[in-house]
Amino acid sequence: VRALLNFGHTAAHGIEKLSDYKITHGRAVGAGMVIAARGATALGLCGQRVTDDIIKALKLYGLTDKCDFSAEGLASVSLSDKKRAGDSITLVLPEKVGCCILKRIPIEELCSFYEKGLN
Repeated sequence: VRALLNFGHTAAHGIEKLSDYKITHGRAVGAGMVIAARGATALGLCGQRVTDDIIKALKLYGLTDKCDFSAEGLASVSLSDKKRAGDSITLVLPEKVGCCILKRIPIEELCSFYEKGLN
């Protein structure tokens, strides 16, 4: 259950590092949640409404849903993430607002996942 608290964190740690830590952890997690939700929508794990609701909540509190870094950059940084195990990584992805699942994907699919999450 504790692992579910990492929703948005895999991309967020990449955002923080690529920004040279100029983007704060909370802001990076917000953007990471949107990336995860968009990616989950592309995989058919949740509907577009989940992403829309997350973006609405972020904007309500003055946070952004934007990420200026590339999928390749985020994926590269994620290779050293603690949620990586060998040639796969576990992502926390939403099924609906307030309900996430753990989804293990091969490392070679991470860049594609981020591409879907950034669009």
